[in-house]
Amino acid sequence: MAGLYEMHRKVKEKEEHLKRQIQLRKKKERESKRKQDDSRNFIVGGLVTKYFPEIRRYQPRRNKAENAKEFETLENLLSAVSSNSEIMAQIRQLAESLDDGVIMPAKIK
Repeated sequence: MAGLYEMHRKVKEKEEHLKRQIQLRKKKERESKRKQDDSRNFIVGGLVTKYFPEIRRYQPRRNKAENAKEFETLENLLSAVSSNSEIMAQIRQLAESLDDGVIMPAKIK
């Protein structure tokens, strides 16, 4: 009987060990993705402020609610532009023409 109990205990320990390993792997994957997202956001933020330096007037605040209020105008602008397929198509077309070395005047309505 003791052998059966010991075997059951070892199986449970192995099961717990495997669960911890899976949790640890998932945590590492989430952290890796977050670091990648943070890095991308940092680079994108640098590019945006490089070409739109007036954005620097927005300053991080003490908490989420204050940040939402501070950045509300900027978020509304970005939302409006990104949800307008015509403007987005024009921006993409302009960006592609710049990639090709051709500067096309943009007519954004």
